Amino acid sequence: DGWTQDAVDVATWREENSALAGGSAPEMFCDYAYAGTSGTVRLISPPLLTTGTPYVRVDFRHRLDVDEGSDGRFRMKLQSSHDGTNWTDEVVTEPRADVAPTNVSYTVVNNVGGTTYVAFALSGDLWAYDGWYVDDVTFSSESTFPPPQPCYAPSPWDGALTELASVQLSWSNAPGTVSVDLYFSDDEAQVRSLDGGVRLEDHVTGTTTD
Repeated sequence: DGWTQDAVDVATWREENSALAGGSAPEMFCDYAYAGTSGTVRLISPPLLTTGTPYVRVDFRHRLDVDEGSDGRFRMKLQSSHDGTNWTDEVVTEPRADVAPTNVSYTVVNNVGGTTYVAFALSGDLWAYDGWYVDDVTFSSESTFPPPQPCYAPSPWDGALTELASVQLSWSNAPGTVSVDLYFSDDEAQVRSLDGGVRLEDHVTGTTTD
């Protein structure tokens, strides 16, 4: 869901009930255009949130059928964009023969750090191939934010005479955060190790924000 395309003539991407890229049906298929048609046709990912990441890894299966009787030339590309309009080539190949079903991994290093679009593109003579099959596309990365660390403080604070009646906590989640666990204990070592403390969620009487 959320995938779009830039089509040229009848060179369009569509979902095909086949498994020729080596995965399982359905898969995406790019059809060829009429003889003499040139341009760039793209299958464009949904916007990817890449704040705090140095790259995006793209893994997928694919297969390419070349029209070996054609004298046309075209390029297969993996492209990136920050706006879905202006594109940067990340990987470019110019196949002259069929590409058998295979798994590949590429790294996108441009247009990351905010919103990133990734496109599978064919550019050039769009009648020089018989079809490009793409399946099992995944995106992954790593965060440049430091890993979460235990936070702790005695209550009452050193030198204080009374305990706080309530505490409101707030925090910001880094991209890719799956869950946040909060613990408290009267034993500092337990809180440091996140072992043996009581989950704060079991004793919250107010509201926490994230």
